[in-house]
Amino acid sequence: LSVCAVRQLSDPEEVISQLGRRVAELRRKLSLTQAELAEQASIDVRYLQRIEAGELDLRTFSIVRIANALDVLPRQLFNVPRSKVRPKPGRPKPRRSKRS
Repeated sequence: LSVCAVRQLSDPEEVISQLGRRVAELRRKLSLTQAELAEQASIDVRYLQRIEAGELDLRTFSIVRIANALDVLPRQLFNVPRSKVRPKPGRPKPRRSKRS
């Protein structure tokens, strides 16, 4: 790891930000809305939105619940997100139903 990478990993705010981006990345990979993931993880959707925005320092309990809902190990939430895109604030656009 470069000195810059090590410094980023030791910055709590950067870890919180990356964790939020990683949760959003995994959620999108499973094609889940924030509301669906929040329901599966038994957490409030506003809480999940703040997690994905990197605004909250998570409790271990919440990390485990989210990891279980995403079907990953809790430690996988700490992998550096592949996407540099931050989640957009606000509600996602409603899904369009597929007509046959």
